[in-house]
Amino acid sequence: MTDADECNIKVVCRVRPMNQNEVASGSGVCTKFVSDEQVQLGGKLFVFDKVFRPNTTQEQVYNNCAKAIVKDVLEGYNGTIFAYGQTSSGKTYTMEGVIPPSTNVRILF
Repeated sequence: MTDADECNIKVVCRVRPMNQNEVASGSGVCTKFVSDEQVQLGGKLFVFDKVFRPNTTQEQVYNNCAKAIVKDVLEGYNGTIFAYGQTSSGKTYTMEGVIPPSTNVRILF
């Protein structure tokens, strides 16, 4: 196995903040942050290359996960950022942030 710094694949976990409906209904937080690489959910420990807590900004996630990949792609290399998770888990939030309703999303891509 290679050293983690030499690996081309990183697996990160971002726990999104609760949305308005979750806050209004009094939903509780179901995750426990053990470290910057570990999160506990339902009594099970999960280990990642990095765990982002709900208060993490879009810029922090971008700088840590995507900036180097975007730079390499602009220099002609292949790169992939893959967001995976169940419905309403925060994939779109992580990739786009909060986009005002009046914004024409098509012009962003």
